[in-house]
Amino acid sequence: MQLPVLSFRRSGSNIVELHIDDLHIADDYVWYGNGEVVRLKYNTFLRLMSLTNLVKLEICRVRTEHLQLMPSLTNLVKLELCDVHIKHLHLDQAQSLEELHISRIDWSVRISCTGPLKKLKRIVMSELNNVELQISMEVEGLGSDENLFPSLEDLELCCCSYLRFEPSIPRSARYILSGREVRPGQHLCPSFHRIMGPSIPTSLSKMEIRLFSRGFSSSWDGLRQFEIGELTIDGCSDEVPLPESIRGWTSLQKLQILNCESITMLPRWLGEITSLRELKVDAYNIVAIPACIQQLTSLQSLTLSKCGTLLVQGCKSGKDKEKLERLRDLGVDVRIEPKNMVKLRIIHSETSPLPSLESTNAWTFESGKRFPISSLF
Repeated sequence: MQLPVLSFRRSGSNIVELHIDDLHIADDYVWYGNGEVVRLKYNTFLRLMSLTNLVKLEICRVRTEHLQLMPSLTNLVKLELCDVHIKHLHLDQAQSLEELHISRIDWSVRISCTGPLKKLKRIVMSELNNVELQISMEVEGLGSDENLFPSLEDLELCCCSYLRFEPSIPRSARYILSGREVRPGQHLCPSFHRIMGPSIPTSLSKMEIRLFSRGFSSSWDGLRQFEIGELTIDGCSDEVPLPESIRGWTSLQKLQILNCESITMLPRWLGEITSLRELKVDAYNIVAIPACIQQLTSLQSLTLSKCGTLLVQGCKSGKDKEKLERLRDLGVDVRIEPKNMVKLRIIHSETSPLPSLESTNAWTFESGKRFPISSLF
């Protein structure tokens, strides 16, 4: 029989980190060694979590109906729960908590507290499959839209299929949604009815979408409700790696599409996001500047990286050149051969003539110097 694991780290005479692994908790059992599981009285378990100087607490494979942190945990900064069978997580006493990690839970969990956790900055959830999370503040007279985490900077969701927030998803300064390249990405966008009440001051959020396989861009309807100012798509394998559900975003100002090696085009509807001011694309298989670029009336900066020769030729002449002339800043990173990279940074400006260039494999311009794009062609 495998015995539970209790490990800790000291700082001086104080235990500051505690790891609890593989415990079943009940009110009518103490330790015993001839059964299939090892049980611990609940009161004894609570005493383990009553260490005054505890800063980090990890609980893995523990079975209990309710988990309530003790009042003595006033210094607890980081809480990690992995494969923990609980139905209700009470965070009333976690006023110093800055990080909360929850992973590998396959059942619905209620997370509650009687007041906002003002120091919580980061929540990481991973491998929560077909789980409903009910997050609420249990204070009479306050509505369910009250922001439980007013200082939240990062909400990270990794490989969480069919994750549901009921009724609200936490509002965060940045959302990170990530998957795995070998797994379909259709069901990794969380569902929710609304976003928790705004933090003060209200500001636009950032979002990063990383490592998704084919199909995610056509099925992420849950993105429609977010208020995003900056979006980064990184390492997704769709030929058009932009979810159409962002089509109605009216506040998006910066968009980056990076490391999406299967990309062949930008969607026509991108031109509807007229709030966009900055666009950066690793172009790979894109062979022409899409017409939607001309509809982006607020666009000031366009950076095209890892371009093929057809795209470069189009930027030098014809219709593609006309599409780019009004831009204030244009950056081009030209890829001619895998083993022979030619990098060229062009910034459209009205200052400084372009210096004469000899035929070389690499052109290096003085950092920060600006040249008129017309003198290059």
